[in-house]
Amino acid sequence: MAGPRTRQTLNINVTGNPQLQAAIANLGPNIKAGLKATLQKIGNHIVERSKETAPILTGDLRASITAHPIQEQGDKMLLTVSTDIPYAHEMHQYLIKTLVGRPHYQLGPISSQMDRIFSGNEGGVGGSYFTRVLQAHFQTYLILLQNSVQQSAAGAGFQIQGKLRI
Repeated sequence: MAGPRTRQTLNINVTGNPQLQAAIANLGPNIKAGLKATLQKIGNHIVERSKETAPILTGDLRASITAHPIQEQGDKMLLTVSTDIPYAHEMHQYLIKTLVGRPHYQLGPISSQMDRIFSGNEGGVGGSYFTRVLQAHFQTYLILLQNSVQQSAAGAGFQIQGKLRI
């Protein structure tokens, strides 16, 4: 059984080269800014795709899906995509096309028609509209975040080699 994971820090002191010192000082903020911008783009994509896959009757649920500004909490960044419609949770969690012997919500006439004409890699119109979008695009989101770190480091004059673990 593996022991607890520990964080290791490598301290490097650079003296005598003001340009290199400035580049190193800017590396953290550059990466943070790049990640923040990339997370917001991911949030906007989740909103766009979730609006396409959420069920529709009046359009209120789809219209209410929103990506909030990225929140920084210590060394973490929080991406929140939500809706303020009271029935949104039930639609997301319990809208199931066929669940024999259990009560469930129906797609309704508009969504049922849309499900026939739209079926992307997120699985079409229905419940779990946030979850299905995340699952369908998760690897792409990881690649975007990795590219953001590499581009931000390059902008500060550094090159990251190898595969990043995010």
